[in-house]
Amino acid sequence: MLLHWEMMLMPFIISICSESSSLSRKKMPPKCCRITKAQSRKSIHKIHQKRKTANKTVVQKNQAINLLMKKQMEPVNLKKVNKSSLQNRSVKNAKANTNSVIKPTKKSTKDIQMKKNLGRIVFLLFLLLNVLEANDLATYKLSTNKSDPFVKEAVAITFEAVQKDHTDNMMFSLQPQKSDAYEIILLNKKNETKQKHHAHIIFTYLLFPLKAGNITVHFDFTIRTASDSAIAQSVIDDHDDSIGVNTHDTTVKIKPLLLHVKELSKETDLVGDFSLKEKIQRTTINQYQSLSIIYTLEGEGYESGSFQPIHPINGVTMFSETNTIYAKATKNGYKIKRQYIYALSAKESFTIPAVNVKAFSTKKEQYYTLKTPQHHITVTKIDTSKLLDNEEYPQSKSIVDIGKIKDFLIYILIFFTGYLTAKLQSTPLKKRKNDSIALQAVKKSQTPKELLFALINNHLENNFAKEVEILEDMVYNNANNNFNTIKNKLIKKVK
Repeated sequence: MLLHWEMMLMPFIISICSESSSLSRKKMPPKCCRITKAQSRKSIHKIHQKRKTANKTVVQKNQAINLLMKKQMEPVNLKKVNKSSLQNRSVKNAKANTNSVIKPTKKSTKDIQMKKNLGRIVFLLFLLLNVLEANDLATYKLSTNKSDPFVKEAVAITFEAVQKDHTDNMMFSLQPQKSDAYEIILLNKKNETKQKHHAHIIFTYLLFPLKAGNITVHFDFTIRTASDSAIAQSVIDDHDDSIGVNTHDTTVKIKPLLLHVKELSKETDLVGDFSLKEKIQRTTINQYQSLSIIYTLEGEGYESGSFQPIHPINGVTMFSETNTIYAKATKNGYKIKRQYIYALSAKESFTIPAVNVKAFSTKKEQYYTLKTPQHHITVTKIDTSKLLDNEEYPQSKSIVDIGKIKDFLIYILIFFTGYLTAKLQSTPLKKRKNDSIALQAVKKSQTPKELLFALINNHLENNFAKEVEILEDMVYNNANNNFNTIKNKLIKKVK
């Protein structure tokens, strides 16, 4: 390649040098042009010869490569080939291979850079298309009530998504990514959708930063769309082995939330606005007797649940229990009321230390201390021998108690006496009661119809069939019979 360029440039160099020499003959020509025509012809001849030799070597190399390929393609008869011929052939092949090595062409940096740029452009176009598609589907907004909180201060994050493309049904999914730098929970998910194909959802999250510095909160936002026919089919196929709604999911990359978290200058146990109260049962107890003390923590802020007002005391047996009355997440943090109940017992007097809890108020931006006083508990010693009971209680008794057996037999006798008396007197009383009712009904009757009704109503028609027949003849056929005579007969018979 260099020889070719030298041949092409040499005439131009000679012409330039000749022109410069003709223009300024008095001046000495430059060194590059201090050659005669004969010398230039010789140099050109040498260049042509070098080019011919180079072309010959290239042709020879190509011929050697072709021969080598043909020999490799031909089948070899191993029986006719001796060891010397194989060795000679291997040597020749090795020489041919060394002479015919083709060096790989190096790719230019421009080609590599162009390929990289092309890949980047394609990737950016793909992201741009996704963003444009998401913007066509819905609009969204991510906001927070504060961007520079303190460590463990409550931060309310609001994400609002509104459907823009009203062609299909739309659902929104928002998931915060987990991190050791913060603690986040879903506070509320409010559906503001008022009509079909107009989805409007508001997500509210509660975040507590756990580290100072810049914290980035990432969210995964997904838009799911489904046609009316897909939802209708899922409702029809609503059984155990049915397939869910077929949706088209679009993942949207939203800008992460950046928080500048301020560090607390002092070590604190609580962050927020809290109050601590204590209630003790008594301050004097006997040995082997226990007393109870209750601490009540109430307020709003961040509390991890590891808070304990008092710690183990030497020589004191301690039992503890935590009772959470309520714990509710709000925009200002956890609103809690929690009781810490302790039962203490000891053989000797002891002191419950004072409680000093360091806290930080995010509203007032100042530090404060929750305090409770110390309590000295006096333990009275007792004689352990008095704790033993020498009397047998209950006292041992004989297996058979004659008095109880007598009482039992008397109760059985009274029971059977009452039962027999009631059984004997129950039948006459019923008869008297029934007779008196029937007799009163007969006496009150003033007409044949009333008398007939009284007999039938008291189920006496079978006993007084003749009288019933006479009364029916009087009522329905207007027969002339003496009503009073029939009534008196019935009164006598009923008695």
